[in-house]
Amino acid sequence: MNQPKLLALLAVALGALPIASSQADLDLTPRYATSDHPAQDDFQRLYFSNGDEEPVIIKPDHHTTVTGGSGETTLQFNNLQGASLLLRNSPLRPDLSFSEANLETYRATARQFAPQGQLKVVKESEEIDISLKNIWDASVFTTTYALPGSEVTQSVTFINYTPKQQIVLVLSAFSNEFEDAQSRMDQILRTWSSMSPERLRLPDDN
Repeated sequence: MNQPKLLALLAVALGALPIASSQADLDLTPRYATSDHPAQDDFQRLYFSNGDEEPVIIKPDHHTTVTGGSGETTLQFNNLQGASLLLRNSPLRPDLSFSEANLETYRATARQFAPQGQLKVVKESEEIDISLKNIWDASVFTTTYALPGSEVTQSVTFINYTPKQQIVLVLSAFSNEFEDAQSRMDQILRTWSSMSPERLRLPDDN
C-alpha cells in the first residue's frame, strides 16, 4: 500500500467523526504569526489560539507539512511513508474518567479513527491514566491493523487538556516506521508551550 492510499483511507475514516466543539478554549486550527520586520519576511510561527490565555505553539521540523482547518491540524511526516499526526478535539469529555467503567467507551471511540477498508486487528495495547509532560492526564490506545499488502499501526491518545476540554492525538504510520513516527510526535509534544502574542512575532534568537 502506498502513501496516498493510506492517507485517503484515514481521511475517509476521520470524515465520519463528530465535528469538534466550537465551545473549546484551545482551537486546534493552525494559524501563523509573521514578523513585520523586512529582514524577517520569511519568518512564520505556527500557533493555536487559546481563548483568553496565551497562544499555544508547536515546532514541527522542516520535514513536516501542516494542513488543517475547522478546529483540527494534520501534520504529515514527509520523510516517512504516509505517517501523520492529527490533533483535534475529542468526541468525549474529560469528565468521562479513565476508569474501568469507561474503558470500553474509550476503546470504541479510538476504533472510530481506524483506517477504512478490510481490516484485521493484529495487536492491541493500552496505557491507561498516564501523565504526559507531567501536566496532562491521558490514555493511549494503540492498534496494529493488517490491510491488504501492509500493516498500519495507529495510536489514539486522549488528553484531558483542561477540566472542560479533552483533545485527541491520532498517530498513524506503516508499522515498520511507527517507532520513528512516535519519536516525531514526542518531539512535537516537547515543543508544546504557551507564548505571549507579542513574542509570537519574534524569531527564537531574539
